[in-house]
Amino acid sequence: NDSLRIAASQKAAIAQLVGDYGKLSAADFSTSLALTSTRVEASQINAGVQQRRLTSGQLRGESAWLKNGERVYEHDRIMLTRNDYQLGARNGMLGTIVSIQQPQWRDEAVKLQVKLDSPTLQKGSSQKVRTILIDLEKYSDVQLGYAVTTHKVQSVTVKSSYVLLGEAMLNNEMAFTQLTLASHTSVI
Repeated sequence: NDSLRIAASQKAAIAQLVGDYGKLSAADFSTSLALTSTRVEASQINAGVQQRRLTSGQLRGESAWLKNGERVYEHDRIMLTRNDYQLGARNGMLGTIVSIQQPQWRDEAVKLQVKLDSPTLQKGSSQKVRTILIDLEKYSDVQLGYAVTTHKVQSVTVKSSYVLLGEAMLNNEMAFTQLTLASHTSVI
């Protein structure tokens, strides 16, 4: 079903994955994910997809610099990388930046309003999508979240996954996990 792509090199495979994944509509990013075995490849894919979205006009408005040197924009996908129970943040949570609030005064920090992907069970049995406000001075463990390592999202299920196979760290168990995170389609 045209879901398997073979490339001459890892660099070419990353470019193909960025091309395929980068064609998604803005609404489809919250139900799709690119998976790799290494953080270096996830970082390369994140930069490539973000650049495609910038070029196409899907990302615009305010921007902010993250502690890790990445620049994020409104509507960018991010991943939280540390637990903070007071904030309601869990390591590996994914979300979309709704707005970026620039400080009015020098002693204030940039704040990101983030709509989290995973619904949280509220009182009773109804599920709600949560929005949190992240003060980057107090919680700086944020990175781009278009592509992530398989280890970070082992319990996540998405509609579509874009999997980069062939890394040196890949084994049968990791490949199985990568290919089964999607409920509908995996593009390899």
